[in-house]
Amino acid sequence: MEWAAEHQAELAEDWRLASSGEPIVRIAPPSKNSRAMLTLRSVEALDDYWLRLKLSDGTMIERNVRELLLGPVFEGLRTDYSQFGKALVRHGTVEWPGDLDLAPEILIWNGPVPQRISEPPPARLVLRHPTAQPIR
Repeated sequence: MEWAAEHQAELAEDWRLASSGEPIVRIAPPSKNSRAMLTLRSVEALDDYWLRLKLSDGTMIERNVRELLLGPVFEGLRTDYSQFGKALVRHGTVEWPGDLDLAPEILIWNGPVPQRISEPPPARLVLRHPTAQPIR
């Protein structure tokens, strides 16, 4: 986590103090607006497999997930668009009926959470699976 890396020396000193029974020094917690800590708050299914996502910092982003809906598990979402429209945020990610979901870091960052985050997530992206063949 970026916060821990930034405060490594302070954390080590607090560990030394606590181990010897001395009071520790308070370290500022991660900011609630920290981009590394972004979570999904709401989802709205749009046309053509686009999702509008509201993040924990209030940012709105849009993602086209069509090419992520691969394999037989997602067949219902691909063949019955009304099922895609039933998207909701549950347990920190987008979920559809039948316990179908996509990883939140993929939806937000299009991959793992970056180690150093200096920019917000892109506002609009077409997400692609690295080994995906286009869906026809």
